[in-house]
Amino acid sequence: MAEHRGKVRSYFVNRLFKKVIFPESDIVGLDLRFEKQRLWLQRAAIAGAVGIILFSTYAWWNSYDNNKTHVDKMDNYVETYCIERNESCIGKTRKLEKADFKGILPALDNLQKAAQIYPTLLRENEDSVPVSMRLGLYQGYQLSPSAHEAYYRVLNKVFLRHIAVYLYNQIAEQLKAGVTDDSEGFLYQNLKVYLMLREEYVKKLDPELLQVWMSDEWEKDFDIHSNDQERLQAHLKALLQSDIIPVKQTELEDRALVDNSRKILLSKERSLQLYWQVKEEAEGVKLSPFSVSSELGEPVTRVFASQRGGDILALEIPGLFTYEGYCGFFKNEVKRVVKDSLEENWVLGLKEQGLMNKTQSKKLTRDIQELYFDEYIKRWKELVYLFEIIRLSDIDTTVRMLDTASIPNSPMRRLLQKVGQNTMLLCESEAEKIANASALDSTLKMGQAVGIATAGSILNRKRRLEAARNKGKKEKDPALMVAEVFEPLFKLVHHDPENETYRKEEFYPILEKLGEVRELLNKPQAEMSWTKRNDAIGDLEGIADQMALHQPVKDWIDYIIDRSKSLINHVVDDRETAAAREKEREEAEAAAKAAIKKAEDEEKDRQKKIADMNKQWQDKVLAEYNKLQEFYPLSEDGKDMPLPSFAKFFGPGGTLDQFFDEHLATYINKAIWRFSDNPLGLSRNLLKSFREAEAIQDGFFPSGSQASVSFYLSAEDLVGTEVEQFSLLLGEQKFEYAFGPTRESKLEWPANGTKIQFMTSSGARVALQQYGEWAWFRILDDEVMPTGNKLVFTTGDAIMECKMRVDSIVNPFYLVHSKVLSSFDLPQRLN
Repeated sequence: MAEHRGKVRSYFVNRLFKKVIFPESDIVGLDLRFEKQRLWLQRAAIAGAVGIILFSTYAWWNSYDNNKTHVDKMDNYVETYCIERNESCIGKTRKLEKADFKGILPALDNLQKAAQIYPTLLRENEDSVPVSMRLGLYQGYQLSPSAHEAYYRVLNKVFLRHIAVYLYNQIAEQLKAGVTDDSEGFLYQNLKVYLMLREEYVKKLDPELLQVWMSDEWEKDFDIHSNDQERLQAHLKALLQSDIIPVKQTELEDRALVDNSRKILLSKERSLQLYWQVKEEAEGVKLSPFSVSSELGEPVTRVFASQRGGDILALEIPGLFTYEGYCGFFKNEVKRVVKDSLEENWVLGLKEQGLMNKTQSKKLTRDIQELYFDEYIKRWKELVYLFEIIRLSDIDTTVRMLDTASIPNSPMRRLLQKVGQNTMLLCESEAEKIANASALDSTLKMGQAVGIATAGSILNRKRRLEAARNKGKKEKDPALMVAEVFEPLFKLVHHDPENETYRKEEFYPILEKLGEVRELLNKPQAEMSWTKRNDAIGDLEGIADQMALHQPVKDWIDYIIDRSKSLINHVVDDRETAAAREKEREEAEAAAKAAIKKAEDEEKDRQKKIADMNKQWQDKVLAEYNKLQEFYPLSEDGKDMPLPSFAKFFGPGGTLDQFFDEHLATYINKAIWRFSDNPLGLSRNLLKSFREAEAIQDGFFPSGSQASVSFYLSAEDLVGTEVEQFSLLLGEQKFEYAFGPTRESKLEWPANGTKIQFMTSSGARVALQQYGEWAWFRILDDEVMPTGNKLVFTTGDAIMECKMRVDSIVNPFYLVHSKVLSSFDLPQRLN
C-alpha cells in the first residue's frame, strides 16, 4: 500500500478538547475525600435503583404466585368436586331414592373449601384484601361469588334433597313397621321436620329444630363418625344461613306418605302424643332424678331392703316425676307444648284456627296432665312399696336396725318427708321461696332436729293444699290427685316449725316406741321379762292400731312387732324353760343309756340266737344235705338218690320244713318270699334256697310225704322207615302206639327202670334204656327235653312225638331238666 503523503487533519481531536474536555474541566476536583463521598453516593443511588426494581419485581411475582396458588387450589377443589359429583357437574339429574350423606360429604367438603379460598369482600372494601395479593392481580372479586353461589346451589339441590329423602324414608319405614304409642311422638316430629322442607311449608322452617334433629340422627348412624358429623353439621349450618330452595312435592311424590302419616296421627289420642313429646323433651333437659342414694343416703340400707332384690341405693325416679320436675319443667312445658301443637295444625293438615280456642286448649292440657299424674302416682307407689324392712334374723340385727330407725333422722321419717316434698305438687312463687328461706334460717338457728329444714316449704304447700280443696270443683288443681293418694303417708311427718317441734308429728309416737323396743332388746337376756315385753311391744302395737296406718308403713311396723315378739318370746321361753329342758336332757340321757344297754343286751341275745341257729343249721341240715349232694338228681353224674332219703330231706315235714318252721317262720313270709322282719341279719341267699326247695316239694310231693308223680302221655306222630309200633316201658307200666287212633295213657313215677323201643318188620329196636328209680328222669334229662308239654324220642330215622301232661302244679321233669335240682345249694351260714 502506498504511503499517505497528504496533510494531516486534526478535526476530531480538536473538537474533543474544545467541546468536551475543556467545558467540563470544572467538575474535576482535586479534593480526594470529596471525590470518595461522591463515588459512594453514586454507588448508593445505583444500588437503590436496583433494589427498587428487584423489590417491585418480587412483590409483583409474589402477588402473582399467591393469586395463582389460590386459583389453582380452587381449580383443584372444583375438579375434585366434579369427580365426586360428576352427574351434578354435567347437568344430569335422576330421582334420589336413598340418602347417602357419607357419599356426598367429600364433594360438599371440596366445594366448601373452594368457596372459602377467597373471603367474601366488597369492592369498596379493598383494604381487606391482603397486600401480597394486590398489584392488580387479585381474582377474588371474580371467583368468590361464583364459588359461593355454586356451594349454596349444591347445598340446596343435593344436600337438602338428601336430607328430605332421609326423612321421607324414615317416615316410610316407621309406617311399615307400625306406629305404637311410644313411637307416635317420633312420627309426629319426623313428619313436622320433613314438611318444613316442602315448598308449601318452607315458611314454617325452624332452623334450630332441623339442626338438632339431623344432628341426633347422624349421631345414631354408626357409619357416620364424629368427624363426619361435625362436617355435616357445618354444611347444614351454612345451608340454613342461605336462602333455602324448598323441595317440591313432585320431586318425591310424597302425597300418599304424608296423607297416611296424618291419618295415623289423627287416629291417635292427641294428648298421648303430646305427653310423649313432653317426656322426650324432659330427657333432653336432663332433669335431676330422685335418687335414694343421694336423697336418703347410706343409713337407709340399715333399715330397708328392696323387695325385688339388688341395691336399694340404686333405686331412683326420673327427674320429670319430682317436685322440681313438675314445677320447674312440666307445668310450663305442657302449656308451651299445647300452644305449639295448636299452632302446628298444619303438620296434621288441619286449619290453624281449627283448635285455637281456650276451651279445647284447656281440655287438651287437662288430658295431658292426667296422663302425667297417673304415671307420677304409679312411679312413686312402685318406689315406696319396694321398701321393706331388712330381714331381722336375730336380736343383734334387730337392735342395729332400731338404732337407726328410731332416731329423729330415721330413714323411715326421711322417706315419708321426701314423699311429701315430691307429691304435694303446689308450686311456690318467688316470694314464697324467699319467705321460706328466711324461715329456714331461723329454724336452723334454733337447732331443731335434722329433717325440718324443708318444713317451712312443706307447711306452706300443705296450707295451700287445704285452700285448694276448698275451691270450687271447676277450679280444682289437677295436681291434688297426687297429693290425695299419698297424703296418708306424708301427713305423718308434717308439723308447724314455728310453734311445734317434730315431736308433735303423728309419726313421733311410733319412733318413740321403736326406741323403747330397741332398749328392751338391748338389755341382757336375764333382765327381759314378760311384763317389759308386753309394755314396750304392746304399746307399739296399740299405737299402730290406733293410728290405722296405711301401706306400706303398716307392713313395716307390723313386721317389726312380729319379729320383736318372736325374738323376745324365744329368749324368755329359753330362760323360763331352761330347767325343764335340763330335766328333759337328763331324762333323755338316762333313756339313751337304758336304750343303749337294751340294744347291747338285744345284740348279745341276737348273736347267741343266730349262733345257735347256725350250729343247728350246720349240724342238722347241712350235714344231711352234704351227704345227698353226691346223688342224682342233685348231682348229674351221681348215683340214684334213695327216694326215702329224698323224701326225708325235701318232703313235707322233712328236714328243711322242720328247720324252717322251728327257726325261720317268724322272719320269712312264705307267700311272697320276703323278710317280714330280719333282726338276725339273715342272708338273702337263704330265701332263694327255700323258694327252690318249696318248688321241688310242690313238684315231687303233690299228695303226701312220699315222692310220686302222675302224668299222661298221648301219641301225636310216629315216622320212620319200616317203623310199625312205638313202645315205652316204665317199670311194669307200658305205653304203646301203632299208627292208630290216639288215646291218653296214665303213667306214674316212681318206677324201676325205663325202656323205649321202636318195632319194625325185622324186630324191635331199642332207642333208650335206663335203670333205677330215677331212670325216667335221666332219659328226659339226657335225650328228650320236654319243650312245653311235648316229648320227642328218636333213633335213626325213627321219630316219635308225644304229648305229656302232669297232674302237679310244678312240673318235676322240668325242674330236673332246667338244672334246678342239680344247681340247688344251701348257704354255709344263715347270716
